[in-house]
Amino acid sequence: MNYFSILILVALGFAVIEMLFDRHTKAQNQIFTLSFISVSFLVCIKYYFGPDISQYVEYYETLAPIKDIINGSYENKWNFEFGYNLFSAFLNHLNISYWGMTCIISILYLTPIYINGITHGLKRVETDAQR
Repeated sequence: MNYFSILILVALGFAVIEMLFDRHTKAQNQIFTLSFISVSFLVCIKYYFGPDISQYVEYYETLAPIKDIINGSYENKWNFEFGYNLFSAFLNHLNISYWGMTCIISILYLTPIYINGITHGLKRVETDAQR
């Protein structure tokens, strides 16, 4: 069983459990939080996964100092965005590993999804029969 199969099965299992508690909002919120943490953990541990990962790791390990990136005096063979270069240089300056950087990026992506899911996604929709 590969990585994506495990990720999909975990998410699907939690989705089915969450549907079983359709009238219990507090339980749904708790199940959503538990499922989100589980899926987020699986997403954050992916580290060395993907066809172009060797380029990113090599780039991250040979990154120039922040001041060179800001001044524009740093040239590289990769064509990454300025924000990614700056963010990577900052984390590399803090001696965070490449895996740590990918984990931080995943957390930055997933946090707004979680906040939106808790605040807007779990509100029960009333049908005409319930009114």
